[in-house]
Amino acid sequence: MADYSFAEQVARRVPRQTRFLQRLETRPRMSEFNVKSTIISRYAFTTVSCTMVNSGSEAREAVFEMQIPAAAFISNFTMSIGNKTYYGEVTGKEKKHGSEDKAKSRKPPSPTDGGEKGYETFKASIIIPRKMQANFLLHYEELLQRRLGKYEYTVSIRPQQLVGRLRVEVNILENSGIVSLEVPPLRNSKHKGNGKVEGD
Repeated sequence: MADYSFAEQVARRVPRQTRFLQRLETRPRMSEFNVKSTIISRYAFTTVSCTMVNSGSEAREAVFEMQIPAAAFISNFTMSIGNKTYYGEVTGKEKKHGSEDKAKSRKPPSPTDGGEKGYETFKASIIIPRKMQANFLLHYEELLQRRLGKYEYTVSIRPQQLVGRLRVEVNILENSGIVSLEVPPLRNSKHKGNGKVEGD
């Protein structure tokens, strides 16, 4: 009788453990997130690449989200899975991206809709088949404003999960030369970044 009761308890636990494991598998894992920017005479070209892996046993939705400056505009956006590539439709400032086939995207909300002040949230999603990965590639451009002989470039990164590999690279090229360069600590972090200067 005791053996039967013990087996019955184990049988009741299994479904709960299974549901817990299923919840852990609901979101694809972000394996890489890279930001590379080249600033030439105050004009910034920024490329954001992101790789998400679906290691689950069924297809899952992956959501790519990036905060970009409100003054910037998106010049290109693509999503790829396997040998299929989906191209975003660039139609101007009012509509920053489009959708094709299975790729789903949503118009970014205004900076006040949960976004950081001075930024707009770009968001796109796609269904990743099981045991496959998706690659997101976003290009945006921005003319930086000079104030008192200085200009500032910032990157807002909020991946919403732990990232296997995170990298930010900024290259600055100024024909007139660079008098000073300041790389402040990361916000909400004690770690400081490293600056790389290229110029005369």
